[in-house]
Amino acid sequence: MSRKIIIDFKVLIIVLSLIRITVLFNQEDAMATITANELKTRGISAIDPIIKEHRAALISVRGKVRYVVMDMQMYNHLRECELEAALRDTRRDLEKGEFYQESVADHIKRITNEL
Repeated sequence: MSRKIIIDFKVLIIVLSLIRITVLFNQEDAMATITANELKTRGISAIDPIIKEHRAALISVRGKVRYVVMDMQMYNHLRECELEAALRDTRRDLEKGEFYQESVADHIKRITNEL
């Protein structure tokens, strides 16, 4: 018996994008990483070649990667993925009936009690 797997195309795109981004950010090689001191000395000219090749530059401070600089296209793509995931989660919650329909006063009371 064969099984059919149904995959939402948008979810697949988001997952593949996140995998690609994870691989990109895990490549902490010398070409993709720049030290904070080098950035301070060379400025944006130190970042441009890295971003053109890797689409993101990792910035290390005292030997530890602390920041990521990316071009706007990559940032917008990540934001879109994040918003698509939130929308998917919200739709799933609505389908399952996992939501509250209440007044503002009741909402404040409920979340205050949950804290």
